[in-house]
Amino acid sequence: MLQHGAYTLLIDACYDREEFPTLDQALDWCWASSKDEIDAVQFVLSKFFTVEDDLYIQKRISDEIAQYHKNATTNKRIAVERETKRKEKSTKRVRSVNEAPPNQEPLNQEPTTSTEKTRMPFSEIQNAWNEILGDDLGKIRALTDERKKHIKARVNESPKLIDHSKWVEYFSYIAQIDFLMGRGQVNPGTGKPFKANLDWVINQSNMNKILEGKYE
Repeated sequence: MLQHGAYTLLIDACYDREEFPTLDQALDWCWASSKDEIDAVQFVLSKFFTVEDDLYIQKRISDEIAQYHKNATTNKRIAVERETKRKEKSTKRVRSVNEAPPNQEPLNQEPTTSTEKTRMPFSEIQNAWNEILGDDLGKIRALTDERKKHIKARVNESPKLIDHSKWVEYFSYIAQIDFLMGRGQVNPGTGKPFKANLDWVINQSNMNKILEGKYE
């Protein structure tokens, strides 16, 4: 059981930090203190990792992290290209006399069409969060059913959010707000500043306040 716990803690730590430990770091990441705990960590390192320049490496984790960054870079490039093309198309189109000016439509408008059968951009949203906010607010390793339910609800409320580039804009906006990024004043109750997470920013009430500029 100790070995299983050490294995799980080490794997999670490597994914979260996107780096591999020395022996001392591995013990620290697992909070190993007793002889049995230290022995368990050393056993896992010797069985499931290889040593390279004093670092304990696992090829599968290394390959998956590299692939993640490759996918994130590709997704970011696609999002930028798509948004650029959209803006170019918008500026070239002649507006009718009675058409509303661009960028004046509220984000939380009533939906005009059903998004129930539309493919939700869950993976793109997860990648966007990890790319833009993951280093500061924690990377998302999985979108749970509860998170997907909230995202779907936000899309149903605002069909524009079916385009994941809108989430890129939203997360990029959050990255500029000190309070949400944990750069605000220390909370006397916790001794730490408030720091938002994905579950908090996709909550309907919180999302509306963020978009209304309440936390700037």
